[in-house]
Amino acid sequence: MDNNELFKRLRYALQIDDSTATRILKQGGLKATKEQVSSWRLNDDHADYQGCPNEVISAFLAGFIVEKRGVQAGKPVPEPSTSYIENNSVLKMMKIALELRSEDLEQIIVAGGAKLTASEISALLRKPGSRNYRQCGDQVLRQFINGVAQTQRDKEPSPIWAEALKKKK
Repeated sequence: MDNNELFKRLRYALQIDDSTATRILKQGGLKATKEQVSSWRLNDDHADYQGCPNEVISAFLAGFIVEKRGVQAGKPVPEPSTSYIENNSVLKMMKIALELRSEDLEQIIVAGGAKLTASEISALLRKPGSRNYRQCGDQVLRQFINGVAQTQRDKEPSPIWAEALKKKK
């Protein structure tokens, strides 16, 4: 999955607007303008479209962990990585940020439409090179993000979206 699609899907699933995404990126160690953040979610045929660099995904995931769990005492936020972020790493970082247990992760993936067993999900979370390591494909990551979107939508919406919903009524 390319970075723009991943960034767009994560923001949709987590109900994150441009200003919140800018704040999360800053917490992850990357300064970005609201215009840049907006251009990363546009379709590639749009005039203002920009390709989303690897460090944006890295900073967004690290910043999202900080946003949800706070900064670890005595540990600085890591510098955004310029190398490609593997799907397995995205899955692990989202698991950390959302404070999910393996059972929760399984329920979310099933809610997204995948049929994976607990041992298959455990294999996705292992270190590369481990005997039972399994590469996380784009489809599994999409289904996880769709499951997150469904579970997040079942909960109370973020304050930004809650205001918008009130205005519609």
